[in-house]
Amino acid sequence: AERDLFREVPNIADCHQLGIHFHLWIYPLAILARFFPFPTLLLAVQTAALGLAAALLYYMAIQWTRNRMLAWLVLLSFLINIFLHGLNLNEFHFDAFFPLLIFLAAYFFSANRLLGLAGLLLTLLAIIALKESGALVVFGFGCLMFVEHALRRKVSILSLCVIFLGPLALYLITERFIPPLSYAGHYIFGGIYGCSLGASAGEIVKNSILNPSLLWSA
Repeated sequence: AERDLFREVPNIADCHQLGIHFHLWIYPLAILARFFPFPTLLLAVQTAALGLAAALLYYMAIQWTRNRMLAWLVLLSFLINIFLHGLNLNEFHFDAFFPLLIFLAAYFFSANRLLGLAGLLLTLLAIIALKESGALVVFGFGCLMFVEHALRRKVSILSLCVIFLGPLALYLITERFIPPLSYAGHYIFGGIYGCSLGASAGEIVKNSILNPSLLWSA
């Protein structure tokens, strides 16, 4: 029988939090909440993350452009982003940490030193641990690294590893990690967005290759 991916979600007790989204960051936040059990804690943490992202963006813009006015314009474009304000004020969401982590990855990549390499790898792992969609962010960042090195006529094994890491992490998370913890027994969000292509990253890729006609009906 075909699985009903749109049926009503049962009581939250029937599903582990990590069976809904891959939010490993929920554990350090839970520890923090144990010591600071205040309702405004999540808002404060999320606002601090966006504030640090803005500060880091301005710093990098100064370093890269050597133009303070241009750096201010870059910062302003970030601060007036309506999506970020809505994300911060509407609810707590792990997506609010993406800007800070992406800017950190860019900073460590530009450092081009051993410490920068270690920081880059740790940041990429933090992006993957933030949410399953972070694997796609890592894949995109690897592509940017590859282009950057190609423009310098360099062969970058690191960028190829990062490109490979993204899809691998997405497959493992949505195929091997989430399903055992999900009330539906599979990655339900992949099913909703993939529709007839499948219920997870692995199924979508497999069905796209074996039955490409589904691409037109998804």
